Amino acid sequence: MNKILGTIFGIFCLSGQARAIEAAGVSFAEVQELEGHKLLLNGVGLREATIFSIRVYAAGLYLESKTQNPDEIMNSKQIRRVDMQFVRNVGADDVKGAWEKSFEKNCGKCETFQKPISEILSKMSEMKKGERMSFLFFPDSSLRMHIRGQEVLRQNVEGFSRIVLASWFGPSPPNESLKRGLLGVPKE
Repeated sequence: MNKILGTIFGIFCLSGQARAIEAAGVSFAEVQELEGHKLLLNGVGLREATIFSIRVYAAGLYLESKTQNPDEIMNSKQIRRVDMQFVRNVGADDVKGAWEKSFEKNCGKCETFQKPISEILSKMSEMKKGERMSFLFFPDSSLRMHIRGQEVLRQNVEGFSRIVLASWFGPSPPNESLKRGLLGVPKE
């Protein structure tokens, strides 16, 4: 009887699952629930490094309302989430260095945000293939950072969420195809 109930439950769960979108072998559900809010997968992209286009991580952007406008994403009062799953091992110094570079290139007034930037950088760690790092952005300006499913940082600094989001959507994203993918812009 337990096997029959287990099989029925498994079939029921599979039939109710949302479809997934894949990038570099990483699946992203089309819908996520977060604190009672339904977030839709806006787009997925692939972070590539060096002139050899080495794959680093696949990322998915979740929004309450989809948009292809980067300014709307950075300035929005909706809940936003960026999930990054690493497709290769990356050392802590490399992860931290990439974020430092991104803040330098995309932050217009970084001196105002030195403390929250330092806090984020202090949480950067080695990421192994298959591990996830996530950033959650809330309407009250709060930001939460998760590594390997564990919350490692919670901040509430007015305007700082925009600075972090500029890492992907600002003038100097890690690579343009990652930005376009997260925005859901079709490939040219």
